[in-house]
Amino acid sequence: MNQKRDRYLHQFITEDLDKKMVFLGGPRQVGKTTLSHMISTEYIHSAYLNWDNRDHKKNIIDMQWNPEAEIIIFDEVHKYPLWKSHIKGIWDTRQHNEKIIITGSARLDIFRRGGDSLLGRYHYYRLHPFSVAEINNRQYQVSEFPDKPFTLSFNKKGNHLEALLQFGGFPEPFLAGDIRNHHRWCNERFERIFREDIRDVENIRSFSKIELLGHLIINRVGSPLSLSSLTTDVEVSIPTVKAWLELLCRNYYLFKIPPYHKRLERSLKKDAKYYLWDWSEINDEGIRFEN
Repeated sequence: MNQKRDRYLHQFITEDLDKKMVFLGGPRQVGKTTLSHMISTEYIHSAYLNWDNRDHKKNIIDMQWNPEAEIIIFDEVHKYPLWKSHIKGIWDTRQHNEKIIITGSARLDIFRRGGDSLLGRYHYYRLHPFSVAEINNRQYQVSEFPDKPFTLSFNKKGNHLEALLQFGGFPEPFLAGDIRNHHRWCNERFERIFREDIRDVENIRSFSKIELLGHLIINRVGSPLSLSSLTTDVEVSIPTVKAWLELLCRNYYLFKIPPYHKRLERSLKKDAKYYLWDWSEINDEGIRFEN
């Protein structure tokens, strides 16, 4: 089961690269770099530059790479403080209509919103974990949704639903299909989100309390969230809990589903539900399936 799989965004990104840059965001380890490399194989010459590599960093600043490259992939370049103006200059002075993909996790999604120096020059995509539809090679055709409801068969043998429920939808643990590897991957992902991603973009002292909130929220998935209960457990104020929940959403640990009501004011008063990007952390099978 350990193999690369094509992703549902492949075709859409390829089409958009003929017109603009493509920003590819999403959670850590969801397959952004792998998908970018798969797209680059469609071209004879390509260039891959990762800001975390010291040699690549120098090449990015000096704008030195294979001059024959038809597609250039910039990975984690948003860590460079002047990345927007730098990428704008690269895009506006292209000599041979090179295609450009820029990948990054939470910080790319956050930093791209500040300022408008790149406005009109890129399309943004968010890559999600594997779903039942994608694993079953269901074709994503936007035009069919208004006329034909999206349906899935959970009784069909080989639809990989059980594997998705057990290992989650992130490519590495799902494709490995190994319980020991899965537990280790979950622990490492939790540490990277809370001790690297959040620390890099937020000036927060109480990281231990944010980690506690992350652990507590697992048992509250699928139910309307009581902020007062969380404030008691974490020992912080309600505004702080709200701010930290939004922080966890921005860093792809949680996502929020607001309640639906015909009257907007009533929906705003009701508590929202929160879910995990990695549903495999949830112990209750019913809640995990709902997630």
